[in-house]
Amino acid sequence: MPDIAVGPRSLREAAKAADDAASQVRELDLSEVAELTAALPDTRVAGYANMLSAHLERTRRTWSKAMSEYGKKLVVVADRYEADDAAIEADFGGNGI
Repeated sequence: MPDIAVGPRSLREAAKAADDAASQVRELDLSEVAELTAALPDTRVAGYANMLSAHLERTRRTWSKAMSEYGKKLVVVADRYEADDAAIEADFGGNGI
């Protein structure tokens, strides 16, 4: 079995990146997609543009929320690893592993 090391710092960096990505997606301006309806004379095509706009908005909200939650969970995992490492070190008299 290969050696596997988990670094809480790396988990926290990944959490920050996830949060940054979520923030960037939340700030996306999708209003131009909604403006397609005015530019498209065909009612059926304009309806599709409305559907696309609504779909993109739902996807933006869902994705950014999921990415924020992912980042929060990474922080929880990092905290847990640090707590477990501290407990193990204490069990061994502070001599480390």
